[in-house]
Amino acid sequence: MLALSSLALMAASFQTVETVPHSDLIIEARDISRAIGNSVWPGLSEAPETVLLIAGETEYLICHHRPVEGFVPRPELQIDGCSVETRERVFAPHFLASFPAVDGTPTIVVGTPEATNRDPDDWMVTLLHEHVHQMQDAMPGAWQNANALDLHGGDTSGMWMLNYPFDYDGAAAAARALADQALVTLEARGTAAFEMEAFEYAAMRTDFLASLTPADASYYDFQVWKEGVARWSELAITRSGRNDTRLAPLHARQETRLLDGLRAVDLIRQQRVAFYAMGSAEAEILETLAPEWRQLYQQHMFDMSAIFETISTP
Repeated sequence: MLALSSLALMAASFQTVETVPHSDLIIEARDISRAIGNSVWPGLSEAPETVLLIAGETEYLICHHRPVEGFVPRPELQIDGCSVETRERVFAPHFLASFPAVDGTPTIVVGTPEATNRDPDDWMVTLLHEHVHQMQDAMPGAWQNANALDLHGGDTSGMWMLNYPFDYDGAAAAARALADQALVTLEARGTAAFEMEAFEYAAMRTDFLASLTPADASYYDFQVWKEGVARWSELAITRSGRNDTRLAPLHARQETRLLDGLRAVDLIRQQRVAFYAMGSAEAEILETLAPEWRQLYQQHMFDMSAIFETISTP
């Protein structure tokens, strides 16, 4: 008959040790950003790395590196040098965004791969996307310049960025034609025809914006500067590491996503989400035409038109 002490030891051995869910993917995204991200966006690794992971009824605050009221420090859960604090769940489990959610710091607020309906690879790459948003939001004057666009309609919460009443129905046909030209342009990469098609895209883009109200044109520029470029950064970062056996298939997936996203552009059905694919295509056209466009990116905050005007003069 086993002694009580032996039974206690056996019971303890079967206890589940708490760990941070999907911490391996969070650290992988951080390591890729630190190792490769700076080749795409110098200083990306200096952007805030705070992640608020929503898992079940618990939120894990990761890599914040200072105590926050309402969270309990969990030193036993530290992952690869990153602090961990926890609290009961506040955000919806399917949340996936980046905003100053904690202590005024640009924070990736994300549910698990299961809750956000993403496979692990896509979820990890999405963390890279959201980290680019952290870089954007940490740029000096980002919040003030966004409000200065005067698109908020009195909304001080920032929700206007998602809910602005863009005339999606009225712009749908012209946006579809612009997406078609983007496809033609991207398919000409590596050929003598690329430059001509890129300039044709730039001209069509100017006409597209001229067909919109000034406010709608500003909103389009805002969205492609912010969301489109973040989507493109997924492609660019994985491309920079495409000789790595881990990143090569991720790069191939992002290249396919770029072209498939353009083919699917439908402003009436997708509304704001269509600007992700359109903006990603614009960034790729600029990158192929003149990689120095990235040096103009912060100078022309929320204004991709200014970058096109600087770069795309035949």
